[in-house]
Amino acid sequence: MKSIPYLQLDCIKTDVQLMKLLPLDIARRYHALPVAAAGGKITIAMASPEDTTASAAVASAIGTPVCFVQANPKEIEQRLDEIWPQIPTRRPRLLFWSPISDSETTLLNYALSLADLLEANLEQVDITLEDAQSFAKLILAVERSRPDLVIFQAHNLPLLEQVLPDFASQKMTEQAPTSILIAQNPQWPLATILLVLPDGGAADNPAINWTIQFARASQAAVSVLPLLPPSSSLQGATTKHSAQTLLQTKDLLGQKMRHIAQRFSEDGIKGSFKLREGEPQDQLRCEISGSDPDLVIIAAEQQNYLWQWAPGNQFMLLLESINRPVLISR
Repeated sequence: MKSIPYLQLDCIKTDVQLMKLLPLDIARRYHALPVAAAGGKITIAMASPEDTTASAAVASAIGTPVCFVQANPKEIEQRLDEIWPQIPTRRPRLLFWSPISDSETTLLNYALSLADLLEANLEQVDITLEDAQSFAKLILAVERSRPDLVIFQAHNLPLLEQVLPDFASQKMTEQAPTSILIAQNPQWPLATILLVLPDGGAADNPAINWTIQFARASQAAVSVLPLLPPSSSLQGATTKHSAQTLLQTKDLLGQKMRHIAQRFSEDGIKGSFKLREGEPQDQLRCEISGSDPDLVIIAAEQQNYLWQWAPGNQFMLLLESINRPVLISR
């Protein structure tokens, strides 16, 4: 086995532009630092360059040919601190509302568990009843506190249907995107998560980020369900093989699936890709029935395919039939 050279970083002059070629999260996760560029290759100093998983992740993040040398992890961290000053991490903000007193204890415990899992700040909104006025007050509370996630139950689904678009279209969500967790029949602990990809475009990114955040903290297994148009040729006996086919395609959905697979690998998340037949809403119902997830995460952008095939009452009926906590991401 070829030996890996060792480099004393105090012999290397700080080149901020070069060292910032590697994203900070990757650099800190794998104790890696670009230190030189010559002959079309980037030299990377790593604490453990013999770790093939780590070196592959670093090489993929750089995107150009690389070679590795070994360095002291403390020296790498010191150099990273020089070029990336430590910024205090902002704790996520959760907003909790339970209008029905008999479910408040269960839902509050669920919200507290989520906040503890995500190391988040939790604020409870004191709004009684569940009518149009109380939903309007909830939206005002969201405008005031700008949470990352609003948690509530919805016993009045027809009323929620009227109010839900406000969360997706009001100015406050454009300025500070707010995701919604409709906590129907909350399950704890989180053991399985279902990530639904309605279109494979940029609208799915917040849903992917939430999924990784929850899965990384809870060690939950994740199933990824791309919703295919009913006209898809991937039907019948070929469906069970088509996930691998999609992973190899060059379209947006294939690229998104490969991106998810890479991020899952980097974070040690146990994930799998699923495909179902039929209409999109039937694909979703079938997967939920089969996998019984503790949490369903879906993108909320109005233009994506999910909202095209399940607008208005259809989406409310879908929520009712899922009977699981559903995170509608922004």
